[in-house]
Amino acid sequence: DIARLIAGANVENKGSQRVLEKAGFKREAYLRSRLPGPGGVREDDVQYVLLAEDLLPEGPRLNG
Repeated sequence: DIARLIAGANVENKGSQRVLEKAGFKREAYLRSRLPGPGGVREDDVQYVLLAEDLLPEGPRLNG
């Protein structure tokens, strides 16, 4: 069973961020200097998460 899916996008890549949001992912983290960039510089990353419970139909949930 998969509980979490994590996807990331470069901070400047607004198109990829919109695609993730439309797919149901929620923005969760901003990670500084995570990605390798051109010329040896590091670039920031925005991470999105989709939880298994986000995909379940709405309805009563059992606790326990």
